[in-house]
Amino acid sequence: FFKNRCICSLPLHLQTAMDDGDEEGAFAPEEVQAIITKVLNNCLSGQTFVHGKVTQWVSTIVENCLKELAVSNDDNQKNNGAGLKFKYVVNCALQQKTGAGMQQACCHYWDKATDGFTFVKWEGDSIQAHCVVYGVVV
Repeated sequence: FFKNRCICSLPLHLQTAMDDGDEEGAFAPEEVQAIITKVLNNCLSGQTFVHGKVTQWVSTIVENCLKELAVSNDDNQKNNGAGLKFKYVVNCALQQKTGAGMQQACCHYWDKATDGFTFVKWEGDSIQAHCVVYGVVV
C-alpha cells in the first residue's frame, strides 16, 4: 500500500474555531494542507532517517512551504483583486519513527473570521513530521 502517509487533521473542537469561513479570502486550510503535503513528499519521500540531515530537511521544508504560500498569496491577489493577503508562520518538527509519541500544541489570539492554522502529520518508513502553518491577515 502507501509507504508515506499524510494525515491532515485538526481536533474536532478546533475545526469550527473559525466563523464558518464565510469571509471571502479567509484562511483556506485545505489549500495550505495541499501545499504542505506536496513539500513534505518532495523532501522526505524515500528518505531514511539520518540525524545529520534533520536540520537541512527542516530548513528546506519551512523555506519551500513559505515560497509556495507566497506564490499562492500572490495568485489569490491577482485572481481576486480585493482578496486578503496573509502573513504566514511555518513550524516543522521531525523525528525518527521508533514508536515514540510526538505531540504539538498551539495557542493563538486573532481574528477568527479570517485568520487560521492547519496541521499536517506526515509519516514515512523511518521519519515522522509535524508541520503547522499559521495564516494571519496583513
